[in-house]
Amino acid sequence: MKKCLFLFFILFPILVFSQVVTYEEEKEEKAKEGIILGKFIFSPSIEFIYENKDNVFLTETNEVEDQVYVIRPVLLFELPKEESYLRFSWTPQYRDFQDYEIKENWTHFFNLMGRINTSGGLEIMAGDKYISKGLLEVTEVDPGNELVFGLLPFDKNHIYFDMKYFFDSTNGFGLNADYVDVSFDKPDFVWEKLWYDYKSTNFGATYQRYMNPLLRMAAGINFVNYDPDETAFFNKYEGFDYYIKFYGDFSTTVNASIKFGYEELDFDGAKDYKDWNARADIVWNFSDNRNLVTSILRQGSPSNLGAVGSYTHNSIRITYNFKFSEKFFSALEAGFGKNDYNYFFRVDDWWRARINFGYHFNPLMSVRFNYIYENRDSNMDCFQGCDYKASTYMLNFILGY
Repeated sequence: MKKCLFLFFILFPILVFSQVVTYEEEKEEKAKEGIILGKFIFSPSIEFIYENKDNVFLTETNEVEDQVYVIRPVLLFELPKEESYLRFSWTPQYRDFQDYEIKENWTHFFNLMGRINTSGGLEIMAGDKYISKGLLEVTEVDPGNELVFGLLPFDKNHIYFDMKYFFDSTNGFGLNADYVDVSFDKPDFVWEKLWYDYKSTNFGATYQRYMNPLLRMAAGINFVNYDPDETAFFNKYEGFDYYIKFYGDFSTTVNASIKFGYEELDFDGAKDYKDWNARADIVWNFSDNRNLVTSILRQGSPSNLGAVGSYTHNSIRITYNFKFSEKFFSALEAGFGKNDYNYFFRVDDWWRARINFGYHFNPLMSVRFNYIYENRDSNMDCFQGCDYKASTYMLNFILGY
């Protein structure tokens, strides 16, 4: 904690005289305002977080309570050019527990992203997201939510490319590619490594069509390859995802991306996976002060239960955002999920609730309070992550752009 206080007094005077930020739990890094440095926009910010967790290790019994302190500065540079831009951000995050000793206090997030839009119908989005010494960010390793906790540091490199070209006012095509490489530090004990190293590759093509000037349709096919290390042989697979997607403005108040697909995955040494999938992200703006955000996901995911191979992840999250005034705002969130294991008796159910209140002291400074409750229930007994109840109180203080 002495290191936390030292960093606070070093960084606070630097950033307290900067200007504006509006913090979102999952915000896109975008330099809307900042310090002009030649052709670049520089947008620094810093966030101080205090968390009280009543079940740090997410266990069913013998829960451990602890306090967590996080300092998260963000250095964001943007080079804008009409409808195109180049962005780079570095987020060095310091995390410390009051009682528990963790292996790595520092996590670094690097994000390089570029976008090209031309009047000739060409759109390109490409980037590289790199995480060095990730720790509790386990959804970066396993987005299917089988892995819920981890204290072994990992590195992740995610490279992506997406191109669309419209050869007339209505019709076009797209190409996309995606590469992920995850590797963990060498554990001192075997039980510390709750997941495995892996590489995944995804590339495909789409037919694009404007349904109207604000709404698009895409029909596509993706080839997927998932290559884990030798400790998770049964998780290796390759196959295809066939889908149709609608995205854009469905009305003056509803913006959404809705995808329906079918996956055929061929696993080595385990049962193959063939099932439908879906993803929907819908924003319904009732007014300038109120909106409803709904995220729905159904997809196949590789499991870490040996020869089980795969499971189907189903989840829905609904968030209601409300502004009482220009300075006082709030959010209510509820989430539900189920992981249904194929050809195996295990079923995991969970739900999550979040209450958020925030206040903007000025365009430069804001504070947020969050209460988060999680409840997970499985018909399978395991040491960690199958059955647990956990509450977290969180206080965030944000300064900067």
